[in-house]
Amino acid sequence: MYKKKQERRRHKRYSGVPLKLYLKKDGEYTFIELLDISIGGFLSNTGISFEIYDDYEAKIQFPNHGVKDVIHAHAVVWRIEANKDEISAKKRFVAFQFTKISDVDKHLIDEFLKDYEENVPYK
Repeated sequence: MYKKKQERRRHKRYSGVPLKLYLKKDGEYTFIELLDISIGGFLSNTGISFEIYDDYEAKIQFPNHGVKDVIHAHAVVWRIEANKDEISAKKRFVAFQFTKISDVDKHLIDEFLKDYEENVPYK
């Protein structure tokens, strides 16, 4: 008998939001494609190699937000999965969990995401 997988996420996720994500481990920030985000972390689609448990500085840019245009946080690689639709481009899904983010910045993300529907891409 088929058993539906139980949802493990603790926070609502939003996809298709107009945020820009940059990550830095050593050196400069690198732009990363953001697939979805929550106040707990984010999912990316990238050809860049990542290692599980590696820690990164994350910079998230809000478009015309007004209060604060950029937030900074730390995130750890939590899961890596092949992107079967983009194997030739060697792309993979990489999930990150925030390890250090201020309550103020969590609130800013939460407030920004209120204008979007959970898991519904906006174009």
